[in-house]
Amino acid sequence: MKPMYNGEDPRALAAYSQAEAARYLGLPRATLHGWTAGRDRLIEPVEDEYLSFNNVVEAYVLSALRREHKLKMGVIRRALDFVRAQMKVERPLLQRTFETDGVDLFVAELDRLVNASQHGQIASRVLIADHLSRIERDERGLAAKLFPVVRSLSPDGLIASMPRHIVIDPSVQFGRPVIAGTRIRVAAVASRYESGESISALSVDFACPIEAIEEAIRAGNRMRVAA
Repeated sequence: MKPMYNGEDPRALAAYSQAEAARYLGLPRATLHGWTAGRDRLIEPVEDEYLSFNNVVEAYVLSALRREHKLKMGVIRRALDFVRAQMKVERPLLQRTFETDGVDLFVAELDRLVNASQHGQIASRVLIADHLSRIERDERGLAAKLFPVVRSLSPDGLIASMPRHIVIDPSVQFGRPVIAGTRIRVAAVASRYESGESISALSVDFACPIEAIEEAIRAGNRMRVAA
């Protein structure tokens, strides 16, 4: 784990190894490495072997596009290049302007590139907005917190309506996943559960609702599987 330094925005610091970030996002390490290394990378890492919180957010959005829409990397790259040129924004996936204006440009360019139907456009617009809703932004429109997806889709099929018990906040516990509103690390809860402690006992000890403890355990399992 890379250290944080006083006086610097923790969102931009090299804080996560490639393996660690991949676990948090539920991605194969090789996949994330491919997105951040080489001439054709889509994410510019803050250091060769370490990513910032901003990089993690970019990887989260890129993962949604790849896994939900099954889009090829070349198509995504061309669509993002189009949005950058039109909006004059260097890193659109990090800024609120992408949510408010850029998504429509992005989807329109995808339509041109992959010849999608109008129905496909509408579905893409909704799904992208659904994933972006898990990013909490500050007053400047920059990503401040990420509520990672740690379970299967909810009954309504939308990610936005899933619980937000787990958060990655670069200002809390060096950006490690914690139970929202606390400094309790997911790893600590999952480890104690694996050691044999009951959910009810952990709920009492950590002074957290049972559903938050269950979500922390679920998140810990997901990260372990992805490793």
